[in-house]
Amino acid sequence: MPQTTADSVLQEKYMYLGVTLPHDLSWRTHINKISQKASQKLGFIKRYLKGCPRVLKRLAYIAFVRSGLECASSIWDPHLTKDRDTLERIQRRAGRWIANAHGPNVSVTELLRDLSLEPLVGLVTSPSFTKC
Repeated sequence: MPQTTADSVLQEKYMYLGVTLPHDLSWRTHINKISQKASQKLGFIKRYLKGCPRVLKRLAYIAFVRSGLECASSIWDPHLTKDRDTLERIQRRAGRWIANAHGPNVSVTELLRDLSLEPLVGLVTSPSFTKC
């Protein structure tokens, strides 16, 4: 009968209530997973809402993409710059698409402010924080 050690029992990662919990307790795996899902959803709505009004694009982004980025963020709120940048990159891409502003001289920060899309960084401390 083979002996089991703590190392052989330890799994690489666990899924609990939609949150990926890696054995080393870093959130990189979870953030990569939700950013990949968010990119897929953003690509989907970009394909099917091409030419739609800005208001509809913004609502679709908030409902389908941003809600997934915010879900359970009180647990894993990113403290590493690379994790924050990974999530913000998706929102900035969505902002350009919503406003149909793809030029090099466009300030994406101003676009997001005009669209009333708060930064994803620090979601937990924001007064408009929503639970999933």
